[in-house]
Amino acid sequence: MKISENHLELLSDFQVWNEGKAVHDRITLLDYVSFNATAELVLGFGELFFCELILVDQNYFIESRFDFATYAKWKASLPDIRAIQRVINHIHMRTLLQSHPVSDALAVACAETIAKVWNEIHRAKSLRAEVHGSVFDDVSATLVAAE
Repeated sequence: MKISENHLELLSDFQVWNEGKAVHDRITLLDYVSFNATAELVLGFGELFFCELILVDQNYFIESRFDFATYAKWKASLPDIRAIQRVINHIHMRTLLQSHPVSDALAVACAETIAKVWNEIHRAKSLRAEVHGSVFDDVSATLVAAE
């Protein structure tokens, strides 16, 4: 996956690593991750990107976000299963990135990245990822049944 130059320019810490360096001496985003990754982050992002799903009433939900009582409540008030999936399966960027608030553009880029990965991984289950919102406090990625 190629990250756009516009998004790379918004990554302040990454830019600091490259500050004042000639083009051939600049690090890549993969280099940056290699310098900063921890086992916790690698495994945590693995769980985010390759999230386990649970099948309930012929519909998929992210297992770690699913609760039968919450599902029953939403099922009673929302007639569309995709609307229920949007609520239960969503992940807000403000929650995911809570210790590192980012610009609105980066929040959207992060949600779009999650959506791209989910679309690749869960396509065989007739699911698709959606991105909602346009500002840091409201941007989310969610997983719903494909139409």
